[in-house]
Amino acid sequence: MIPLDIAFSELDPEGWRRTQQLLLPPSAPHVPRRKLGAPLLLFVEHGRCVKALRMGSGREDPQQYVWSGAPSLGQLRRRAGAPIAIAFEDDALDRIAQAIERELVVHHDLVAQWLTTVQAAQRELGRTVHIDPNPIGKLPLPSYEALETTWNLLLPDDRAAGLFVFDRGQLWNSLILEKRGGQAVRVTSSHALGLVRPVMERRGEILAAMERRVARPHIALFATLGAWRAIVGPEVGALAREVALRQAILDPAPPWALALAGAGAVAGVAKEASRLLGRFVPSSVKATARAFSPFAALGFDPIDLFVKIRKSF
Repeated sequence: MIPLDIAFSELDPEGWRRTQQLLLPPSAPHVPRRKLGAPLLLFVEHGRCVKALRMGSGREDPQQYVWSGAPSLGQLRRRAGAPIAIAFEDDALDRIAQAIERELVVHHDLVAQWLTTVQAAQRELGRTVHIDPNPIGKLPLPSYEALETTWNLLLPDDRAAGLFVFDRGQLWNSLILEKRGGQAVRVTSSHALGLVRPVMERRGEILAAMERRVARPHIALFATLGAWRAIVGPEVGALAREVALRQAILDPAPPWALALAGAGAVAGVAKEASRLLGRFVPSSVKATARAFSPFAALGFDPIDLFVKIRKSF
């Protein structure tokens, strides 16, 4: 799926920095981080907290976190005003590292290696690693085969997916993924398309350049920066709303994207979004979208999980 030799081309440092901002946008851009609180990390040895960290603000006095077992984590989190807290007891990190070293196969692709790492960490949950609140503890960890099935449903071979984010009429950032032979072979940007000044209103030119320079587009999202931050925020149905407001456009829009756009949206917004998605969406595709989920093989809904995690930050 994601080979070790995946190519990263025509990604400038500023674009890569902005890509990180796109993947980890603020939950509520209008609220300062200090008012939202920061995640809390506690390191416990022999029943005593020896180190306390607040992500984004550094160390705190560990003596103010009196550890009395896993049940006390929730109380410590609430007292600190943290949205989420993680406690590592004794040799938890060493145990995880040793398990990864034993089980990791270095020539496996990045997804297989990620699964090995997560499995090692998951075995310690509830034993030496504690999370409060814990949105992932009861979820089954999908197999490599299930992830591969989902990946192939989301993006067929010899096709590309694109994200183009605009701010004040200018292209703010872009990301393009190319898939060949079941693998993500290249990550690139609009710099690879040879366009002088891409604009959202002329997305047809962008799609044509993708087909010439990368691969035929299977899905592409064009959105303003504000719309993107809303879409990846914790509000269910934001994608449909932003499409209905014409602040985001899915073009092309495969059935699974149509289903995702309508998920959690009120009927009126979903209907309007469906009408605006892409340039031509046949009624047969819309009917397929209503009953189609590309995530069935996983055993859980990753969008729902993402929303729960976003609400924790």
